[in-house]
Amino acid sequence: MNSPNLTRRRFVQGAALLGTTTLLGSRLPAQTPTSGLTARQLVDLIKGKVVSSWNEDSYRDTFKAGNPDTVVTGVASCFMSTLDVIQRAHAAGLNFVISHEPTFWSDPDTLTDAVLDEPLYQLKKAYVEKNHMVVWRIHDHWHLYRPEPMATGLTKTLGWEKYVTGPGGRTYKLPPMTVRDIAKHLATKLESKSIRIVGDPNIVVTTLGRGAHTLEGNATAFTENVEAIITSEAREVDSIEYVRDLTTSGRKVAMILIAHEVGEEAGMTEFTDWLPTVAPGIKVINIKTYDKLWIA
Repeated sequence: MNSPNLTRRRFVQGAALLGTTTLLGSRLPAQTPTSGLTARQLVDLIKGKVVSSWNEDSYRDTFKAGNPDTVVTGVASCFMSTLDVIQRAHAAGLNFVISHEPTFWSDPDTLTDAVLDEPLYQLKKAYVEKNHMVVWRIHDHWHLYRPEPMATGLTKTLGWEKYVTGPGGRTYKLPPMTVRDIAKHLATKLESKSIRIVGDPNIVVTTLGRGAHTLEGNATAFTENVEAIITSEAREVDSIEYVRDLTTSGRKVAMILIAHEVGEEAGMTEFTDWLPTVAPGIKVINIKTYDKLWIA
């Protein structure tokens, strides 16, 4: 797998340049530990507090890069440990990045031979190691925390706490508004430029559901007597086509598609607020991934 914009020659040239620039941190002041804990020790504290029984077989919630025995100077919590987020964490003096989503572009962070030989992988890994940083993921177990942080964070961001209803709090009883108006509210509150609508944007909504990433989850959401659902990371080949057929069949419903980032970004803000209760005095900052998509 070769990146069209990052050839091996450019990578070697770039790495030589980066060795003398702030990208690899050589001109940044030395970081001072504030917690006295290593990344591994901090993770052990988290494991003991987030759920009653930690699943050690989780392939998601593991260290992804760096040395776990590095002393923590500060924590950057984020939706996804993109190169941009890791760089901003380092610039802020934070050497432990705790991410909700993958670091190396696949759900299990599968490092095949093709990925291991990819210049972008080598650059990202080198950046973490040169700057004595560590990346760890918390996905499955953070979703198991109660109240469920991703839903709680999204609801707070939208200002809809008083509208939550239904089994598991997965629906909102809203003042009558159109799907288009809901989409505009989402775009404003979530700071997103990539909201999309499947179905009639002029449908008036009083009951809004929260969908899922899967076809099954989204189809189930439409059984809850809702006029529309919000969902993210839904596949066009199944969920979107399901809604198209649903509207063609005569159902007056719509789906509002939001970026995965903005759908769960606030859940890691919840983590930022929660972590100091586990390790008092630790420096932790939420670094936004941001919705980098937009509609032309």
